[in-house]
Amino acid sequence: MRLGEFFVPQGRREDVIYLFAIAPAIAIPIFIKMGLYRAIIRYIGLVAMWAIVKAVTLYTLVFGVFVLLSAYEGVPRSVILINWLVVVLLIGCTRAVGRWWLRGNSRAKSRQASEVRVAVYGAGEAGVQIAAALSSGSEFRPVAFIDDNPALQGHVIEGIRVYGFQQLSQLVANNSVKEVILAMPSVSRSRRSEIISLLEPYAVHVSTLPGLDDLASGRLKVDDIREVGIADLLGRDQVEPDLD
Repeated sequence: MRLGEFFVPQGRREDVIYLFAIAPAIAIPIFIKMGLYRAIIRYIGLVAMWAIVKAVTLYTLVFGVFVLLSAYEGVPRSVILINWLVVVLLIGCTRAVGRWWLRGNSRAKSRQASEVRVAVYGAGEAGVQIAAALSSGSEFRPVAFIDDNPALQGHVIEGIRVYGFQQLSQLVANNSVKEVILAMPSVSRSRRSEIISLLEPYAVHVSTLPGLDDLASGRLKVDDIREVGIADLLGRDQVEPDLD
């Protein structure tokens, strides 16, 4: 890539061929140590991709120092940067393609008529986490986000489009949405009750996440989804009894 032609070591450059053996000898132990071979490709995400960048950067630094100290002739300094870029693209892209193929193949095998299509009401952090958790399984399939924020409507988050509430009837008809999950743990109880009332005319099952007071710190799980309770239907915030 640096020379613009296929490079074959010859003449005085024969020593350069040892770099092709040294590079994997440096890279593989670093990649093992940083967990690149322990990640499950099907569930690989941004955290794993960032680990790849860090591992490749460390490998490139060690490899570059080795090349400089060894004083090999005919190795342009820009090759070190090109090496970093190529390795990041090769390792990162192969894992991304593997994740796409494995998850797509798994979904195709498990996709049945009983699969429930879900719309997640709320495109915030809680909604994105729940959609990601549902996507990893085969029982539910998130097909849309619904959000009241006009700035988010029309955008795509994790491959799922964000719609406005007025488009719910279209989602039910065209995408066969059977369930709506309220993923807005920070909204008031009165607002949650209002949204549930607006959903009543539609033939969808409504579930909700617990409020902030009920959520433990950490990532949300599918187990946090629960049925809509009487408290969610109150038109006001719950008032605690005065025991004094």
